[in-house]
Amino acid sequence: MLKTIATSAVGLPLIALVTWLAASRLYLGLSTGQISPRFSGLLDTGYARLISFENDPVQFTAALLLSALLVGFGLYVFAKAAQKVWLWFTGHT
Repeated sequence: MLKTIATSAVGLPLIALVTWLAASRLYLGLSTGQISPRFSGLLDTGYARLISFENDPVQFTAALLLSALLVGFGLYVFAKAAQKVWLWFTGHT
């Protein structure tokens, strides 16, 4: 029981943060057509830049897909947590 409470207290806020950041990147990529990749390549100096599909289609698609996967994973985790709470409240543990 303590392990479940600790996992919920620490894990769910972290998943919420990652899901929120991924959703904001996904929204930025879909609304403006530009996205800021977290990875800049091996030869870059590490400065932040915005890429578009016209400039770098491979990196843009990879960043967009990674954001979509992270949002999907976060929503799945919250759906499973809500299901677990619902089953606990209804007595079907």
